[in-house]
Amino acid sequence: MSRLRSKLVTLSGGNAALSERYRSLRAQLEQVEKAGARLLAVVTPAANNGSVEMIANLAVTYAQAGRRTLIIDGDLGNPVLHKLFGLPNAAGFSQVLEGRCSIGDAIQDDVLHHLSVLTAGHRSDHYGDIVGAFPLRERLEQWQQQFEYDMVWVNTPPVLDSADAIQLAGACDRALFVLRSGAVKEDEAVRTRRLLEAAGVSVIGAVLTHHQPRRRWLPFKF
Repeated sequence: MSRLRSKLVTLSGGNAALSERYRSLRAQLEQVEKAGARLLAVVTPAANNGSVEMIANLAVTYAQAGRRTLIIDGDLGNPVLHKLFGLPNAAGFSQVLEGRCSIGDAIQDDVLHHLSVLTAGHRSDHYGDIVGAFPLRERLEQWQQQFEYDMVWVNTPPVLDSADAIQLAGACDRALFVLRSGAVKEDEAVRTRRLLEAAGVSVIGAVLTHHQPRRRWLPFKF
């Protein structure tokens, strides 16, 4: 098993306690789902905060619970999701945005039972421009309804590194804020929260990854 693949603890069973935490988080998020939210983004201030492995494991728990789930890798500048699942990345979200591939051809169905993945695809030199020009909200809603997904998760690039993150999160119903304990600085988290609030992004709460008990600050909590 590759180092990246091993981070899918909800599949490998290598860390039962951590797997249970992901299932517990899914249970907490059920209230959001009951309220009608079907498009959820994961946002983080900076790279390497554990957001990709979190969204992947969380989506797996949704699929394991029988919910049809799609994960979209919206981090076009630094795609990792396909590596976690061991998937090809020849055609993906980038090609759909550019109109060079249909959504039906780009989505990789049944990665697991009830789980589909739209990888980032080959990096475009103008990926920042194509995200801003695309009718994100309209298309995300259309794909969710067309393919009858119970939940669509969108992985975004780091908010402080890319304007795409705000645009992607703003196109979703809600956003989940991911912070890595001991890695992200408090001022970065606060700046990120303010940017999200200014853009009207509805943040439902925060998840602290790699938690160290001595680190007690959080701008807000789930």
